[in-house]
Amino acid sequence: MSSINNIQLWLAKKASSITMALSGVEKNALGQTGEMMSSDIGHAQRHTQGQVVDSLINGEVTQEVMDLRWRMYKIIQETDGLTTEITGYEADGTPITKTTKKTCC
Repeated sequence: MSSINNIQLWLAKKASSITMALSGVEKNALGQTGEMMSSDIGHAQRHTQGQVVDSLINGEVTQEVMDLRWRMYKIIQETDGLTTEITGYEADGTPITKTTKKTCC
């Protein structure tokens, strides 16, 4: 007897799911708003939205972008006056470098 109850419960859940899914379509089809059925496509978000790279690409100035720029300028300021030369290569092709301060004039 319990298997019949399980089947009835499963059918009731599926019927309510179908009813919920079709209610949005019915409202759009029978409503007098004049919108196309596919007009909700414009509400999609970019998969990179909210990331620093996305803000940089789109020219948005967020706190993360300002922090990144500050760090870049700080690194440039600290490394000004340093020179690096390649003195050799390791077995895997990685360069061996030597960094020194520039001598004035």
